[in-house]
Amino acid sequence: MNGNMMQQPLLISTLLTHAEPTRNKNVIKSGGEWIGSIDLENVAMARPAVAMAACIGVRHLKWDERPLLVVMKKPHYRVPTA
Repeated sequence: MNGNMMQQPLLISTLLTHAEPTRNKNVIKSGGEWIGSIDLENVAMARPAVAMAACIGVRHLKWDERPLLVVMKKPHYRVPTA
């Protein structure tokens, strides 16, 4: 395993229906800014349609790392179409 793999938050999925975020860090450094992954998850979880949310850091050519928010909606909510 290289050092970069150990720096990334992990999302462990079981049975394709249950996801548990595990993390080895709680912030994402994007450009010169530190972004709290838990803060972004909390904002998403405050929405009534969101059942689960996980924020992970993904590599970015310009900013080194960017947050990616993965969200699972509650079953009874519909996703609006354009």
